[in-house]
Amino acid sequence: MAATVLKTLAKLTIGVGAVYVTVDQGVWDGIRQGDSALNKVKQSVLPATSEYWQKVPSVSDLQRTVLSKWNSGVTTAFTYMAHTPETTGKYCKEATDYVKKSLKS
Repeated sequence: MAATVLKTLAKLTIGVGAVYVTVDQGVWDGIRQGDSALNKVKQSVLPATSEYWQKVPSVSDLQRTVLSKWNSGVTTAFTYMAHTPETTGKYCKEATDYVKKSLKS
């Protein structure tokens, strides 16, 4: 029970702290103050993350990748569907042979 209370208090503290910081920075005051807060974030936080932003793929790269994966998935699905009769026949024959073998014993 104590762990649950501590866990809840920790979550509540983080939430209240986040609200306090955003209010203190002027995020909720108006357009000018919000813009000022955004500029502060851009100047202090975003330069440290520039190497990660360079790793993010462009929209065109992402589109090509998604289309390629989609086409590959469609091809695979239809290949399995095309081979279903052969596969079903194979496993039916194996099952029949197994049952015949089991009945002979």
